[in-house]
Amino acid sequence: MQDRQENLLQKDLSCRSILVLHWSAFALVLLNFGAVQISTLAIYGLASALLLCIAVFVRGIPKAGEPAVKAAIVLALVAFAWIMFQTTPLPEAIFSQPSWRDLAKFQLDASPVISLTPADDWASLLRFLVPVEVFLLGIILCDSDERAIATLKGLAIAGAVVALLSIAQFLIAPNTLLFIAKTAYLDSLTGFFVNRNTAATYFGIVAILNYGILSSHVRCVEVRRILTSLDQGRGLPFDQRKAVRGALSFAILFMVSVTALVLTKSRAGVAASFAALLLMTLLFVLRSSLNKHPVPALRGTGLRSIRVGAFLIAIALTGLFAAGFLSFSGRALLRAEVQGASDGRFCIMPGLGSGVSDHFPFGTGLASFETAFTAYRDPDCGVYTVWNRAHDVYLEAVFALGVAGIFIIAFGLAFILSCLVRGMAARRRLRYVPESGFAVVLLLLVHSAFDFSIQISGLAIFVAATLAPIVVVCVADLKVGSKNRRNRTIQTSVAGQLPSAASLRDKQLPAA
Repeated sequence: MQDRQENLLQKDLSCRSILVLHWSAFALVLLNFGAVQISTLAIYGLASALLLCIAVFVRGIPKAGEPAVKAAIVLALVAFAWIMFQTTPLPEAIFSQPSWRDLAKFQLDASPVISLTPADDWASLLRFLVPVEVFLLGIILCDSDERAIATLKGLAIAGAVVALLSIAQFLIAPNTLLFIAKTAYLDSLTGFFVNRNTAATYFGIVAILNYGILSSHVRCVEVRRILTSLDQGRGLPFDQRKAVRGALSFAILFMVSVTALVLTKSRAGVAASFAALLLMTLLFVLRSSLNKHPVPALRGTGLRSIRVGAFLIAIALTGLFAAGFLSFSGRALLRAEVQGASDGRFCIMPGLGSGVSDHFPFGTGLASFETAFTAYRDPDCGVYTVWNRAHDVYLEAVFALGVAGIFIIAFGLAFILSCLVRGMAARRRLRYVPESGFAVVLLLLVHSAFDFSIQISGLAIFVAATLAPIVVVCVADLKVGSKNRRNRTIQTSVAGQLPSAASLRDKQLPAA
């Protein structure tokens, strides 16, 4: 028995050590401007791989998380196999780029392959594999509802703290980015990132997490009980005091996150984030109106009144909220009015479409966009900038990876959505978690059509760390969870009824 307790203590200590190392490394990634340098990503990827191996050895793979682990491994293997296919010389140079065959005419030694940048592709593969590692690590470490919710709360609170620090630095030292001089986006808040669009996506996800947790606390608030207690001159009941305190705390964190989001002045980021928040509001209202056990504050109200009134109120309040904050960030509206459809991102779309059609279905190589797109760039779009990203994740994925890019996006999205749908159907008390997941996915889907935020490694790692606990909650085996909770309750009650070891010893030993 004693050996078993020692093993459990050692296992718990090992898990805590893994958690500390994991989140410490994650914080360093954010402090390094989102791991934009491949060297930083390589170091972090190596550390994550070691922690993943240790976590699998110490904790094992949770049964409920096995489908998520298998899906992540499938995506990683497909990406690895496709990069190998693109960078390996094939017999008689079939499917290879014409540029490689042209080198042979000048008697230059070259190995014709599909990719235009075969050496860089393997390094760029890290930007895809490292977030997959983080997702797998999150599935293993968040092996229960309690750990998953604690992780989401930690990400929400830490993100709000980052937002508060970013706002303070933007107001006090607007020309500074962390500890160095800021050279771009001087009129916008970029947080710990270089690009304001990346910061907008980050703060949008943080706002979604805080909004979801806020809704869970609001559901526990019973206005009638609070008013009755105040009318009778009694203090608030413990559960109501806890619910009100939690609601106020996360409401403040939510407002801080939204303020930082708006100060980024990212048009697509702000619009996509508010669309995601509106989706969460509608899901929350519809859940309350259709649920047989509605929010305590709404009990006793007709369902039709709840559905109609709450639906209209949600749209009105969310619209006013968005309009107010967008007015506060007038520069974002000004940019939209001045640039309009003349934005360079729209100007290059015809050339980008031509490049996709010319190189489909094999693509040009994972890291080759900057090199390959030069031939398709319209001079009328300007000649003073270098397009190293397409500002459209979907088109760039197909441009670089061909049919594999379509498969990776479709497979990953289908799996995440299937988990969220399952969570919406199975969870009641924690339904805000899949609702938050839907909002995060909507934000990423919309913003990825206009910007490359998800291609920044630091943000991709944060997204993976966020989706992992959400998936855990959605796919959790409720029967196993309820059985474990029932066993813990029985053990606690039995332990409370048993006499302590000291009392038994006193009864057995004769008096001196």
